[in-house]
Amino acid sequence: MKINRFTVLLAAILLIGNVNAQTKVARFCKISIAQEKRGVEVINIDYGAAENYAVFNDSLITTNLEKVKLTSNQLDAFNYMGSLGWECISIVSVIPQYHGFPYDKFVCIFKKVFTKEDMH
Repeated sequence: MKINRFTVLLAAILLIGNVNAQTKVARFCKISIAQEKRGVEVINIDYGAAENYAVFNDSLITTNLEKVKLTSNQLDAFNYMGSLGWECISIVSVIPQYHGFPYDKFVCIFKKVFTKEDMH
């Protein structure tokens, strides 16, 4: 009889633990880093506009992501994103034409896993 009570208690604990487990959600953002003909690096970020995917409960997350635009070069942008917990998963180098003058451009995809509670 004691084994049965222990088994029931253990099953209840495991069930409660699973109910309270947080669902993980991966989110992605794109950093574009362009070096213009004057040698100035321009850094932009796109973290999505779809209401169902990109909206964070904490506006500080969005505010911090926007601050990557203030970094002065590629390495600073990468280090900054890493400090926020984002992981670079892809880098593509392209050389588009800009008013007839080529400039270097890197497009970097970053990933971070959030809990469902972090999202709207």
